Amino acid sequence: MSHSRQPTPPTVVPVSAGERAWLWGALLAGLLIRIGYPYRMAVEHFDEAIYASNVLFGAEANFQYPGREFYAPPLLPMVIEWLHVGWMLGGGTPPSWLPMLPALSLGCATIASLWWIARGWFGPQAAIVAAWSLALCEFHAAYSRTALTDVPLTFFLLWAVYWLTESLKAQSPRSAWKGGLWTALAWWTKYNGWLPLAMAATASVLVLSGRRAARGAWINCMGVCALAAVVAGCLWLPVLHDCQDVGGYAAIAKNHRGYVEGWSAWRANAHRQFAEHGGTYAGWLTVWGLSGPTLLAAVQGMCCRPRGRPSAPPVGTVVTIDQARLTAVALNALSVLLFPDWWFPLILGVALVCSALAWRRGLREQNDALMWPAAMVFVWVLALLVVTPLYRAYPRLCLPLMVGSILGSSIFWRRGWIDLTAEKWASHSGIGPAVAVLVSLVVAFGHGTITWEDRSGYRQAAWAFQPKFEELSPDETHPRAVAYALTEPGFFYQLRQAGVPTAIAGDIHFLQSAPRDVHVLVAIGPLAGGTKAGRAQWDAIREQFEPIAEFGPARLSSIVRLDQDADWRQELASTDARARYHFYRWRGDHASVP
Repeated sequence: MSHSRQPTPPTVVPVSAGERAWLWGALLAGLLIRIGYPYRMAVEHFDEAIYASNVLFGAEANFQYPGREFYAPPLLPMVIEWLHVGWMLGGGTPPSWLPMLPALSLGCATIASLWWIARGWFGPQAAIVAAWSLALCEFHAAYSRTALTDVPLTFFLLWAVYWLTESLKAQSPRSAWKGGLWTALAWWTKYNGWLPLAMAATASVLVLSGRRAARGAWINCMGVCALAAVVAGCLWLPVLHDCQDVGGYAAIAKNHRGYVEGWSAWRANAHRQFAEHGGTYAGWLTVWGLSGPTLLAAVQGMCCRPRGRPSAPPVGTVVTIDQARLTAVALNALSVLLFPDWWFPLILGVALVCSALAWRRGLREQNDALMWPAAMVFVWVLALLVVTPLYRAYPRLCLPLMVGSILGSSIFWRRGWIDLTAEKWASHSGIGPAVAVLVSLVVAFGHGTITWEDRSGYRQAAWAFQPKFEELSPDETHPRAVAYALTEPGFFYQLRQAGVPTAIAGDIHFLQSAPRDVHVLVAIGPLAGGTKAGRAQWDAIREQFEPIAEFGPARLSSIVRLDQDADWRQELASTDARARYHFYRWRGDHASVP
């Protein structure tokens, strides 16, 4: 009877004063970048408005935005709804940043989580580099300031991958429930949250085939994957039941297939995702985060090193400077400075190469502590690199791939030259991190960052219109006016928050059922109609309305604009009228609607 070889437990390197200081510096910088200018955060994006609007619907709509199931599972909308309820119980209108609180919290928690996981897998140096790279990543920071599902999904996916890897490394099916639990949380957040299960199964085949493992090892790994899948599937059953209101999961899957553009569009989508979108969200702050703190930590380590011949370093740390490694770091920094739009493809390539080489090294040395994590990261990055561009090029789809790439590229520093254990750290450990945080803030305030882009256009227009609405409908008990937000859930949400009775209209046919005994108002923002065809429909009936108010101009944020089709994005950028917010009143002409 064959027995699986038990991996040798890795030596645990204590957290030194220097490492702790650099970690706290990364957490502080990441927090400040994500919470800066909170008044600029507001519900704006189509999907986040749907998630935030559950609290605005009653029993007639099953206490949720109609058709919410097509956009996301219930976890994030439910959390945002209860945040609203809890705030309103205390009195007052919820602040504009309240719906962003889940993503803000989990976005900051991802920095600490990435440090912990990278440290356990690839060592303290890799952990510090990964933490700083993510902390100052403007792409991740910008989406941490939204009410979208992608940052929470990435957090849950990271921990699901970690616990599945640990179970596979230990050949312990009994501990697989942890990976299943985190997978279920990811699955409750987004419908592709089951991905960690597929990654675990693929990594198992890669590792076990490479080392020609005995049958017992195959059985143990199959048990890990199977038990995790059973736990995740059982916990996901309430979401499956939730889908029945819209025709079951088959209806949702059919709707999602409409976003798959296939191999014919892969190249164009890949360019948009990795170069266009990556470049849009890559400012000087991202460039500094990828190389600046790393070089600063290395310099401080050299300055703190005692004179004379150093003693043998602890396991997992290297205190010598390798000329080839120094050259590679310099070339990496120069490449990012000269071609900032290509920072994402750069870390993608580094992640794939480093994880593949680490897997080979682990296989050659029979080192399970390195082999399994490297294989899992390699599968993570390669699989999402292939799959992501098959979908319509929404920028936020890159976030799981981006975090996986940062984790994979940190393997480069597994045997790096940052000395986090020098004796002089005890008295000087905070100098380098303090300088890194200070430079980060100087870069952010001096050059600006897309992270702090103003997203309050809908909110400002809604609150500016509220006094005008009171003139039309002074009696709150029996309002004499009702507003319709035409295909813009963000406008709908903000008008309701401002106290304006508003309904959401999916197209112009709302006129057929509009009440006749009140003023019928229409709120038209930059995305009225949703597409050029929808805008043409609105233009066809515009003469039936009289303008009563106009606000703006206010530019839509990149998070909204980059989600649109190319022709619609161009029109939004070139036409000033698209950056204004209009309110119209129906003239009462009951002519047929086109």
